[in-house]
Amino acid sequence: MIARPGTVGVVLPDPVTVELPVTGPIAADELLAFLARRAVPGVEVVSGRTYSRTLRVGCEVGTVAVCLPETATVRVVSRFRSAEAAAEAIRRCRRLFDLDTDGAAVDRVLSADPVLVHSVAACPGLRVPGTMDNAEMLVRAMLGQQVSVAGARTAATRLVTAADDRLAEPVDGLTHLFPAPDRIAALGPGVFAGPRSRAQAINAAAAGLADGSLDLRTGAPGVVRDRLLALPGIGPWTANYLAMRMLGDHDMLLVEDLAVRRGAAALGLPTQPKDLAARGLRWRPCRSYAGMHLWRASS
Repeated sequence: MIARPGTVGVVLPDPVTVELPVTGPIAADELLAFLARRAVPGVEVVSGRTYSRTLRVGCEVGTVAVCLPETATVRVVSRFRSAEAAAEAIRRCRRLFDLDTDGAAVDRVLSADPVLVHSVAACPGLRVPGTMDNAEMLVRAMLGQQVSVAGARTAATRLVTAADDRLAEPVDGLTHLFPAPDRIAALGPGVFAGPRSRAQAINAAAAGLADGSLDLRTGAPGVVRDRLLALPGIGPWTANYLAMRMLGDHDMLLVEDLAVRRGAAALGLPTQPKDLAARGLRWRPCRSYAGMHLWRASS
């Protein structure tokens, strides 16, 4: 299904639409804005209240479009040949948009803090974006180390352009796949701009994912986080960010994150990591969601 030079790709099948229920409120605009700022052209498109992207599921390639209307359901339009791949793609959509969380229950926990109560009232149902693909999330997180969101997006776009894994035919602005780990490893570290040590670390991580020596799919979140920390080029911030978005840790507060600390300052909270961590204990077990409110306050 991927068109490479000299080959013919397989045209994607007709779309299938499903409706997914949502528990509690969902801050759709904030979710979509978060994804739009990070969207890689050709791989992802955010238009209005719809997020679309290409996706590789096992040996299949397809697309999904997720529409977040002002209702209690989310509409997903998928294009995959097998029912198994379509079901997996939908499961990943649920994870990306954090649809299995009870937004009202999270809001009740955070609203108990007088510092956050107004932010929660202004933006009920703020979710923690997950990921559609663990390997992709790892590479993109490493590309985003010590650079701005825009810089990380540019780096990911360059990688996609270099790999040039295209759909046979564009679908609503979607043209490329995010490259698989074996493709990234084959490109070599020279494809990455910036410090050579980071380029080598990303390439090594991709090679580990490709040959199976790096496993992001099995084990408890703490075990996977330790595997990540053991990799060259991955420090606590990256591991914690991945634990939150990739491993679904909903009680992870990124106290070292500059934007989180700016948001804390805007709300009158402590800004030093140790002090903010201590203050954040009252937000358990929803510290990841509190962090989303601090990110929102920073902007």
